[in-house]
Amino acid sequence: MGLVGVCDGVNRLFKTPMKFVHDPSVTGRTIEVFQNGRRLAQASSPNVLDGEYYVLESGGMGTGFDAIYFLVPAPTPSTYLISNFVAV
Repeated sequence: MGLVGVCDGVNRLFKTPMKFVHDPSVTGRTIEVFQNGRRLAQASSPNVLDGEYYVLESGGMGTGFDAIYFLVPAPTPSTYLISNFVAV
């Protein structure tokens, strides 16, 4: 599925159309994000040294994962973003 957000080279926060399963420690099931066909590395913390994007619960803790934050340069208008995930 595509990610929802403005690709303007500034915006780093993108949402998914629905909440997704994020349980990497137990089942390994979480969202996969692809930028221009290349799979990005998911970070375990909001630190660029850990990966290229970080998953978030946009409504706060306990509301369900539905957003990603790019730790690498923000997507530009020519960027193609797509994701694979299991919906809750």
